[in-house]
Amino acid sequence: MNQVSGALTQITGSPFPTGTFPVSVAVDPNERFVYVANQGSDNVSGYTINATTGALSTLGTSPYAAGDGGCSR
Repeated sequence: MNQVSGALTQITGSPFPTGTFPVSVAVDPNERFVYVANQGSDNVSGYTINATTGALSTLGTSPYAAGDGGCSR
């Protein structure tokens, strides 16, 4: 993000791969990790955030299996 204008700028490596039909994104309180819930593939993608560039790197143990939560498709 441009610190003066607030305009968003593309991060190197974007777009970042996720599972099928990503539906939500969460950033941990320390802003070190990002998690994406993927409804279509019933898993969660995890990434580390580069504090300098904002670029994401896939966590080696990602994606994490998750149930469908009883959601119908």
